[in-house]
Amino acid sequence: MAKSKAVSIKYRSDMANADKIPDVHRLAAFLESNGVSNRDYVAVFMINSPEFVIAVLALSKVGAVAGLININLRGLASNARFCITL
Repeated sequence: MAKSKAVSIKYRSDMANADKIPDVHRLAAFLESNGVSNRDYVAVFMINSPEFVIAVLALSKVGAVAGLININLRGLASNARFCITL
């Protein structure tokens, strides 16, 4: 099984959509340099935001599958485990 890594990224939310395109390419390059590749599954635990869109598009660019985790999951650890077990 592949080694798991966690990444936290903070963006300014006042950027225009056209300003975010280079961020998609930059994040995709970062993900590739850290071993994310085609057909990898990556859990995305974020609120709906411009950063969420950037993350999902960057994962798509490298061919990875974004596993979207509901941020409202609380309580039982088995609920979160169910979401990330493939």
